[in-house]
Amino acid sequence: MPSEEDQFYVRIDGHREVLQDLESVEELVNNINEAINVLEEMRDIKEQAIDSVYSNVQELNERLESIQMEMPELEEGADTELPDTDMDVEVDNSVDEIHNELQDLQKELSKLGN
Repeated sequence: MPSEEDQFYVRIDGHREVLQDLESVEELVNNINEAINVLEEMRDIKEQAIDSVYSNVQELNERLESIQMEMPELEEGADTELPDTDMDVEVDNSVDEIHNELQDLQKELSKLGN
């Protein structure tokens, strides 16, 4: 182990500026790491939201298909004549519209997932 007589000191002109620059660099690195962590959390939240929407859209689509299958269909030329009401036409159109919108939503979600 060197004795105090053997120690060598070097004076650096402007050492305070160098220390300030090093502290600035350290602060910038910390800021970058914090931003990376936030972005990773946002990505995870986005993926969870997309998965949630996708599964809910699938379930809604399945239920709408089930409803559509349970609706009675009249055969052409059937003896029973049921008067067409605006409500019947509206329900049929609504189910078809919702089904189409769900298909569009699924396409958009698959684009977001990629």
